[in-house]
Amino acid sequence: MQVTGTFPEGIITEDGRICREFTLQEQTFRTRLEIAFDPDIDAELLTDPVYDAACLMAKRLQVEGIDKVTPEQVLDLSAEDSSELISKTMFLETQRSNFRGAAQAAAEERARIVEAGPAAP
Repeated sequence: MQVTGTFPEGIITEDGRICREFTLQEQTFRTRLEIAFDPDIDAELLTDPVYDAACLMAKRLQVEGIDKVTPEQVLDLSAEDSSELISKTMFLETQRSNFRGAAQAAAEERARIVEAGPAAP
């Protein structure tokens, strides 16, 4: 699952461009593994919960005009941009929860039908 959004202020690149449009992926175990084996991330810094959270967000975040979002860019987001990112994160979590709830309800319904057996004619 993913969600798109627009940063109110945006990330300023080294060449002076302002990048605002982003896509946020849901967090999965793959995200955590990619961080653990990313040669660009200093593993010793991952003991800092703030830096660790920034790494997780950077891995999930794609910003138009930026090849690879860094943890430092996430940490340097403005208050308005971070609020937008948190809002989209909460939206994704709700979507995932709703999806999993619907899938669980469907599985329970199938099990109930199988348990009841064929309907009488």
